[in-house]
Amino acid sequence: MLQSEFTTRTGIHVTADMFEEIHKQYMASELDKDTFCSQWKRKHMEQASNDMVQQIYSLQMQLAKAEEKRVLEREHANKELLEALNKANAYADELIRIYDIKGDYKAIHALFTKLQEKYNH
Repeated sequence: MLQSEFTTRTGIHVTADMFEEIHKQYMASELDKDTFCSQWKRKHMEQASNDMVQQIYSLQMQLAKAEEKRVLEREHANKELLEALNKANAYADELIRIYDIKGDYKAIHALFTKLQEKYNH
């Protein structure tokens, strides 16, 4: 049997190396081309289907673990952000108290601008 005959009978395209093994199996059998191809396709399609089901299950598990990790990372990041905001608010309250600029938003803005310039350089 030729590779093109195998492809026509099964509708499956295989590499030359794969076909070489398939051809050995065909030659070792006493089946005609159509029967061999039909049986080979049924056997290998079932196996391929089972393999795909296992791969899908494995990928679903990986996806679930990755999602769980992302949720935990997001929760951790949110916690750190909240802590940082609380510290920044406490720091701002302390600066307002120290410089007695409560309600003077221009002074507060000027102070924060100076602090940003100082720590960004």
